Amino acid sequence: MDAILIAAGVFLCVFGAGVIGLRFQVVADRADTDSREVVRLVQGLVSTLTALVLSLLIASAQSNYRAQVDEVNRLASNVVLLDRLLENIGPSTRPMRNALREGMEQALQHFSPTNPLAVSASRRAAALTDGFYGAMIAIRPENDVQRAAFARAATLALDIAQTRLIMSHQMLDTAMPFAFVAVVTTWLALLFFGFGLFARRNATVLMAIVVGAFAASGAVFLILELDQPYSGLLRLSDEPVRLAIERMRP
Repeated sequence: MDAILIAAGVFLCVFGAGVIGLRFQVVADRADTDSREVVRLVQGLVSTLTALVLSLLIASAQSNYRAQVDEVNRLASNVVLLDRLLENIGPSTRPMRNALREGMEQALQHFSPTNPLAVSASRRAAALTDGFYGAMIAIRPENDVQRAAFARAATLALDIAQTRLIMSHQMLDTAMPFAFVAVVTTWLALLFFGFGLFARRNATVLMAIVVGAFAASGAVFLILELDQPYSGLLRLSDEPVRLAIERMRP
């Protein structure tokens, strides 16, 4: 919802700047050719900077979003594999497997950060993790097969713990700084002010300004949404975690 409100604010600012530019056409009409050329050169500079920054940020946000999708998939696959390894070690790992399953059920709360229980769920998951590693240290493999399975299980457990920690930090991380949104919005407003300054007032121009403002605010919205993968309209799917829980043998 924050991304939608910010994007709406960007749209209003950019559209308003374009309309103001249309209102100042008297000043533009009185300007000489050299003055018009200078304004157009500055407008081209601002346009290039804005397009470059927006394109780079969209690409970076998409890359970050894709990386976090991969983290969720890796977490789910590693948990299922760890459960199988613990099962092969023997019945003594039953408490660990139960704690692992409960921890994955708590991990589902990461995909609902607006839930007031999300933070407490994260803390309960951390407590379950501590209990899991405490029980793991107490395991004494009895043969070479169990020792090999235990070594692999220990590696997977560390990788799972690291992934869970990263997910917790990402869930609580703040969105893109307000200063960035303010600067980009200012650039867009100046750009559309210049558009309106040298355009004739008619329905076609007004519609073009609306479409341009909508496109610019949509780009800002996309960046903000991709920057927060655990909330908003582009929220990460929890399906991999749910499938992992179903595949963990009781």
